Amino acid sequence: MQGRHWTGGDYRIIAAVIIADHAKDSDYQKYIDRTNEIYQKMSKNHAWLTDSADIPFAATLAVSDRDIDQLIDDMERCYKDLEKKFGRGNPLQSLTHVMALQTEPADYKCAKVVSLFDDLKAAKRSIGKS
Repeated sequence: MQGRHWTGGDYRIIAAVIIADHAKDSDYQKYIDRTNEIYQKMSKNHAWLTDSADIPFAATLAVSDRDIDQLIDDMERCYKDLEKKFGRGNPLQSLTHVMALQTEPADYKCAKVVSLFDDLKAAKRSIGKS
């Protein structure tokens, strides 16, 4: 695979397992290409955050068959909305990758995350922003 930071061998192995578990043999190249495109767009939007640890997230998003531009837009909307509450950084980026798997509108998903965080905090459960 081509692209910035495709050096994490362990992460590439995880991505390969994700693709192998979710794709037919005849579709492997399609999902490899989707993984690469998603990763490139993640890196374009967050070059300072995106590294080899994001490869499995890109593969997971690739096998979802959601439109790539919609996935990226969804991640960005959630990131921008949630950074007010949680600050910028890798933990938030990872969270928004997972959130992009859900098809609900970004504002709905973000409100659910904030509500869950606030409920756990109010219940005095140990939870950090990272």
